[in-house]
Amino acid sequence: MCKSKNIKADFNIQLPGQNPISDVELVSLFANLLDNAITASEISEQPFVKLRSKIKDSQWIIIVRNTKSPDWRPIESKFLTTKKEKENHGYGIKIIKSIVKKQDGIVDFTDEGAIFICRCAIPIENEELSEISTKE
Repeated sequence: MCKSKNIKADFNIQLPGQNPISDVELVSLFANLLDNAITASEISEQPFVKLRSKIKDSQWIIIVRNTKSPDWRPIESKFLTTKKEKENHGYGIKIIKSIVKKQDGIVDFTDEGAIFICRCAIPIENEELSEISTKE
């Protein structure tokens, strides 16, 4: 999807061996993180999406960095959707927060002007992992 939109993508994903969330939640979490990042980066000058998922100190850390328009302030606007069909959109952040909170994790957002960062931390019991890596 990034390639067809001329968005530079860089993914490096480690998943917990004993995943604390269901497969449905896993897909929903990553789909919403990436959909938000891709949507925001589409209107930036040098679009990129960088996803890192790693296991560290009994925490599953997920970090998504993406470009965005420096004029758009998602945190200040309380993450209101920018999509045209507003009645069918605007749930992504709520879904991300819900999945992470259900696992006693935390979600943090940082707006650095032209860069937006979402960080999730989910506690895990063992640090066994599997790894996926891709660049476009």
